[in-house]
Amino acid sequence: MISTITTTTVGMGSQMVSGGVLAVITLIITLALNEILHVNEDCPISQSVVKTSHMINTPLLFAFACIVFYKVVTIV
Repeated sequence: MISTITTTTVGMGSQMVSGGVLAVITLIITLALNEILHVNEDCPISQSVVKTSHMINTPLLFAFACIVFYKVVTIV
């Protein structure tokens, strides 16, 4: 009995780049929105959005740091 094993290669590079671009764009948008809404401190809705945006920005900053670390490691 002869069995054949085939391997497939997944293009991680292109997926990582597109995910990285999406993470960076989302991070820029949420940081800008946070600064815009932080000016209007009287409105309770804007205060809750600012508090929530801190929870959103933390994983995005972590993803950005991982992308930078990956790029530095692959260059060196």
